[in-house]
Amino acid sequence: MNGQFFKSFIQLIIFLPLIITLIYLLGRLGSKFNVTSPSRCMKIIEKLPLSKEASILIVEIGKKTYLVSATSNNIELLREIDKSEIEECKLQYNEDLKKYANIFNIKGFKNKNK
Repeated sequence: MNGQFFKSFIQLIIFLPLIITLIYLLGRLGSKFNVTSPSRCMKIIEKLPLSKEASILIVEIGKKTYLVSATSNNIELLREIDKSEIEECKLQYNEDLKKYANIFNIKGFKNKNK
């Protein structure tokens, strides 16, 4: 019985790290090859969680952009958003970043969205 236990223990020591390594590699490989197949026509631009079950999303479908609310029971279209509104938000965000970079003396801050 001791011989069988020793043999099983050695097999465990050999194969457990191998299995853990394979799980790790498959996880890395799966994240590189997006297995959920991204949509070509629809993108979630931004998601703002409001609670555990509710959020507001900005969704781009084709060339149009929509503001959508989503809960565990319902998805509702709130309104269509103009591209000018999105650009205005991006500009405001960039101005805020510059302001905080100056406040905290962050040198070399470059605006990537212009």
